[in-house]
Amino acid sequence: MILLVVAFFALLFWGFYSLAWKRRRFDLPALAFFCAAIYFLPGITGNVILPLTAGGLWIEQPIIPQAYGVYVLVLGATLAAAHICDRMETGPEPEPWRKADFEFLGHIATIGAIVGFIWCVAQNGSELLLTKEEFLPKLSPGYKLWTDGATFGAIIAFAGRRKILFAICVTLLVLDLYIGFRINAAMAVVCILFYQLHCKGHGRIFIEHFKLALIALPSVFILLLYKQVVAVIKLGRWDLLFKNISNPENYRFAVFQSEPYVTQLVLHETLRQHFHTDPSHLFIAVSQIIPFGTSLFGRVTTYDELFHHALFSGYWSNLANNFWAEMWSSGGWLLVLGAALMFGFLLVVGERCLRTSSGVLKIFWIYFWTYFAFYIHRNDLVYQIYLQRRAFIYPALFAIVAIAIRKIRQNLAETTVA
Repeated sequence: MILLVVAFFALLFWGFYSLAWKRRRFDLPALAFFCAAIYFLPGITGNVILPLTAGGLWIEQPIIPQAYGVYVLVLGATLAAAHICDRMETGPEPEPWRKADFEFLGHIATIGAIVGFIWCVAQNGSELLLTKEEFLPKLSPGYKLWTDGATFGAIIAFAGRRKILFAICVTLLVLDLYIGFRINAAMAVVCILFYQLHCKGHGRIFIEHFKLALIALPSVFILLLYKQVVAVIKLGRWDLLFKNISNPENYRFAVFQSEPYVTQLVLHETLRQHFHTDPSHLFIAVSQIIPFGTSLFGRVTTYDELFHHALFSGYWSNLANNFWAEMWSSGGWLLVLGAALMFGFLLVVGERCLRTSSGVLKIFWIYFWTYFAFYIHRNDLVYQIYLQRRAFIYPALFAIVAIAIRKIRQNLAETTVA
């Protein structure tokens, strides 16, 4: 097992050297590697947290050595994808923005976000002040329009240098943060940074793009501390907030209670307790790719519903998922290997989409594939598919409306001239 630990750290070292220090394009596999490094943080420290009670008592426990086997397969597949992309034809030069393309797209996305926010406030009202766990079952359909519109709108507005639209979208994302959700703000930050780095072409991240790296590192740390801060702010305990900020022990506590440690705990316990599930639920999950999949193939069982009571009965009411734990539980090491290879293959496909597109289409692909590269490690299969559908459908709807408005304006202009 010590060889797995050595292989894990060797892959981390090689990945940081080859993807951040050597001169190359910051591509989708590079983004996936650094996101995996964050979510595999327990592998670096060598421990996970184990809950003792639902009230928050926990102990640190050495991570099971078999977890490093999963990390090695995922990082190996990611670096292999990066190696393939290094030999990929470049395609057309990136064009950060062409104003003629989808001229109203930023406006449509922002308007959609505002409409969704008003809809959510009208339907949920004071429920928006509840905790995240209390609010989740009561989510208004307008919430998806609000957050997807604000996230995609922020990226489009940033690329198009639309300061007012960008400020509106950021404000809506801050309100989402206040409710208790960080995924949308995190995706906006990651997509914008990735867009900037990808469009710069070849370079050394830590040398030529040092400023962007400096923005990325504190952003990651702030998102890790987010849960500890927002709960105190919603209580209005500013005295407690300043006290927590000034206490170094709270930073350590926040890191070990952060999402990477929670999601890797799921993998740790799945491996430690040899928890196995029927793989048939994966086929129903894949059916959700098509519209109305639930109606055609039945309700999907999430991995959380399968493992929670078996592995964490009486402990936490809400745990992050783990895609790799679900793969191991459903098909053992062979399925983990197959899933890792498919992950690497899709990273190559995604990078190909980025390199053969430009303008707004490139931003669309960045938005879609960043969800895949960044967030897969803390989800199960069905929720990842759900996110990818959202990341495709909402921007596509915004684009259809923008194209329709542009065509109507062109027809009106031609009619006026005639």
